[in-house]
Amino acid sequence: MFAAVGHALEGDHLDLSFRETSAWTKVGPGEGMPPSLFVNLGDPVSGPDIHLAAVPAPPEDFWLPTHYHGTDQFRAIIRGRWNLQRKQLEAGDFGYQISGVPYREGPGSAPDELWMFAVHGEWRGARSTKTRNDGIEVPEIGEDQLDRYVDSPDYWDNVPGGSKGIVGLASTLGGAAGGFSWGSFDDGAGWQELSPGVSVTAGLLSDRAAGPIILTLRSEAGRTVVPSAGYDTEIVLAIVRGSCRVGDRTYIDGEVRIQKAGTVMDTIIAGADGLDAVLMIADRRCHPQIAASDTAAYWPAKLGELTEELTSSMAEIS
Repeated sequence: MFAAVGHALEGDHLDLSFRETSAWTKVGPGEGMPPSLFVNLGDPVSGPDIHLAAVPAPPEDFWLPTHYHGTDQFRAIIRGRWNLQRKQLEAGDFGYQISGVPYREGPGSAPDELWMFAVHGEWRGARSTKTRNDGIEVPEIGEDQLDRYVDSPDYWDNVPGGSKGIVGLASTLGGAAGGFSWGSFDDGAGWQELSPGVSVTAGLLSDRAAGPIILTLRSEAGRTVVPSAGYDTEIVLAIVRGSCRVGDRTYIDGEVRIQKAGTVMDTIIAGADGLDAVLMIADRRCHPQIAASDTAAYWPAKLGELTEELTSSMAEIS
């Protein structure tokens, strides 16, 4: 499944960039509202969405009201700063959050623009329930913004677990203390070797059969990060730092590639300055089909190993 307001997945992939947001939706209809694009992917019933948020430096200390979501979440900061509860996330930081945990977030008084790549593990739970208005209200949130507040309890009748969702999160970063697991591309904790010169952390979110698997990838210059493979679901590659080549295209920080389901994604090769990136396989049931030589067999094997490890530990986080 692919659905995004104003966009189509033509050809074998779609390229998006935080440097060119004119075709993105806005948070609301008011003048100066920041661009904020949601893309639904994976299983049409229980698949995830990705959220690309470009937030300018606020004119005042800005926080959203305290709220929670009916789905597990993931965030990676590409540029700028974002405050989540008492955690200040800087560029290169990322983290997971279990569903149903109330939290307060916002740029605060950050001096720079924010670029954030986020994931709601199940799009049906992306709507939020406000618990306290201790922030600044954003009036008239647009209909295309999946995480707008929903007051009616009727909406949640068809969402597993209702407004608080069902926790389905496990990551190689370990347990979610207070509902959160934090990581960083600058910190080696929780990272495993994927292949020579390439390391990875991984997480499963939301629906325990068809939810996404998210990989953070850190690579030395010139390394093969992920070999060419076909997938029966969408693949999302978001560049956090450095650069890479995919086929004849070079990607730099703040650029996102969405690979169409049923197509072959070319080899990801780290650039001269190395690569920090997020890779999401929208439906974990869809294993990579290696089109190259047997030397790339490590990729589906490692992915299967990570998935099995995380599935077995999923019950430990509640």
